[in-house]
Amino acid sequence: MNYIVVILVLSFIAYKIYQKTRVPEGLKNIPTLSFLDLLIEIFTKVGPDKRWEDTRDVLEKEGIGKLWFNGQWTITVTDLGLVKDIMTKTDLYPKALLEESFPTSLITKYYGTNVVLSNGDVWKRHRRIANPSFRNLPVHVFVESATKLLNVMEKIDNEPIEVKSLMHR
Repeated sequence: MNYIVVILVLSFIAYKIYQKTRVPEGLKNIPTLSFLDLLIEIFTKVGPDKRWEDTRDVLEKEGIGKLWFNGQWTITVTDLGLVKDIMTKTDLYPKALLEESFPTSLITKYYGTNVVLSNGDVWKRHRRIANPSFRNLPVHVFVESATKLLNVMEKIDNEPIEVKSLMHR
């Protein structure tokens, strides 16, 4: 009799876990970035560079991947066309809001509501304010700084780099 109760309790727990972690219908055709593989690599002390290579293979091939993280399915997008659609069509692709996921965290209080972490009318208001500053952006300044940084990185082999001095105008 006790075995039946244990089996029923374990079955119930397994069912609840399945319900919580089941892939939603709309995400089933997106490649999965295995969280279990990630955990195994962390516990076997595989470096972040190797973990990134495993993730990068899927993302470079498909341009998109899903990962079970922090109690929900999270989508990672690297295809620029998809990123543009997602960032500009917030009604179709609502972003996970920090205040919903981490309501009392310090990072939520620090970042607050902004163009990156908002949806709908709030996002439109922030975007309308921020957009003009990007129209006359001096791209050459960023290109020069990035080129300098890359040149220094190529010369130095596994040594610390003083980035701050390289990034000032």
